[in-house]
Amino acid sequence: MAIETTRLDPVLLTDEEMHQFLVDGFLILQPTVPVGTHETIDEKFTWLVEHETNPGNNILPRLPELNLVLESPEVRGAIISLLGLNYLIHPHRYWHYKKPSEMDPDDQEKIWAQVMAGSHQDSYSPSRQPKSHHLRYARFMYYSHDVEEIHGPTHVIPGSHFHAGIADEDRAREIPVIGPAGTVFLSHFELGHAAGVNLSDRVRHMIKFLFMRTEEPGAPSWQSTSTVWKTPEVVAAPYDLEPAWRHHWSWLCGVNGTTETAPAHETGVIDTLLTRLNAGPQVERTCAIYELAVIGNEVVGPLTDRLSAVGEQYPPNESPYQAIRGATVTMDDAAYTLGAMGADAVESLIGLLDSPHEWTRINAVFALGEIGSKADCAVPRLVELLHDPFHGVIRFTANALGNIGDAGAQKALCHLLDTDSDAWKEPAEMGWSLGDLIHVNVAMALARLGAAAADSEADIIRHLNHPCGQVGIYLIEALRRIGAPSALDAVVRDLAIRRWDASLHDKRQF
Repeated sequence: MAIETTRLDPVLLTDEEMHQFLVDGFLILQPTVPVGTHETIDEKFTWLVEHETNPGNNILPRLPELNLVLESPEVRGAIISLLGLNYLIHPHRYWHYKKPSEMDPDDQEKIWAQVMAGSHQDSYSPSRQPKSHHLRYARFMYYSHDVEEIHGPTHVIPGSHFHAGIADEDRAREIPVIGPAGTVFLSHFELGHAAGVNLSDRVRHMIKFLFMRTEEPGAPSWQSTSTVWKTPEVVAAPYDLEPAWRHHWSWLCGVNGTTETAPAHETGVIDTLLTRLNAGPQVERTCAIYELAVIGNEVVGPLTDRLSAVGEQYPPNESPYQAIRGATVTMDDAAYTLGAMGADAVESLIGLLDSPHEWTRINAVFALGEIGSKADCAVPRLVELLHDPFHGVIRFTANALGNIGDAGAQKALCHLLDTDSDAWKEPAEMGWSLGDLIHVNVAMALARLGAAAADSEADIIRHLNHPCGQVGIYLIEALRRIGAPSALDAVVRDLAIRRWDASLHDKRQF
């Protein structure tokens, strides 16, 4: 079928839909696309299963009809609403197909046990960024055919997107996402989920894309009629996380940092909240993070003391970051609290950057990145950390500088693209080196800087052919956002060379 290129006006989300997303962590959409789109995509998926390997990140040029779904008014409008007008499509995308299972359909206990065992929160591949509560990423899943429970749909854990991990009680609350052909399931990147078991007689197809925020929210990007938070009357999440919901609603409305007036707190109340960090039921941990953030200055000292102390617990190269290098990195709850607090925490966090302990430095860097533009005074010190002896600190620092968005970081970030060392050649995972992971984070930061990296246009163009493909993809986005004629010319020339002919197959290769 012919691929349409005309963009229709986006259908933005309503206040109610945004409230629902913040509470439950997901929304289900039905995109408007040309007749026959889903059938064409499904037929091509089925052909690929039989004749080719999974194209992975190259799925979009291999199956360009998927762009009709991505560019549909409903999907584009929802992503604009969640991530802002200048969002970008993350280079990692994956086609998850499930062939029919040989499990006994009557053995429901075994089937359910397999689903629960697969419950997880995704990791940021290959950048290995820390888990962020802020809505910086959204995950898109799409079914090309009718999916009922028998087909092994994706299962989701409503409300789990603020969780530090997935517990057994969460796994027991999973629900299947089903729907007709064309169903799109949008979720917070941190939402817990799992694959179902395909008990049907056909291959189940699901394609996953990721979307990334490039700019700090300055105002509502949806159909906003009120910036007053309102908890939905009907929610799928079993948790009451009102302090967290209020904070993230304010952040999306353009309020950087906590502005609520905290009620007077007795010392005993503060002490109780502090003891809940990193301990006890997840709902209490999450609420404690955001209740402490509202208190502000009074708790900055105890929280920074905590981050200083947690770093002392680990010898060099044995921090929690190292222990779970191949998985998502969860920061200390105190770092999430200070990151939510905003400007009041910046000075103390800068002081922690001098810590001799890598885990303390990583947590402080993360919190400054979560604060964003209000942490711009930390940029000179963060730039110095790009020379840190520990690669994890360098990667997290590049990510934080991208979130802060200050032009003062651009030259130092570009210099890192020219930097390599024997230590960085060490294999990391899935064929990437540590240097690849560092350079991906740098390129992501430059993509977020966009126009603020204009003085580095020539350096960015030099690295478009970086051997790690994701680096070049992010640098293309940086040039596109710089927007100068010379930058756009470099983008067009690079993409023209890489143009994929999706009409070729095993019987006709030219």
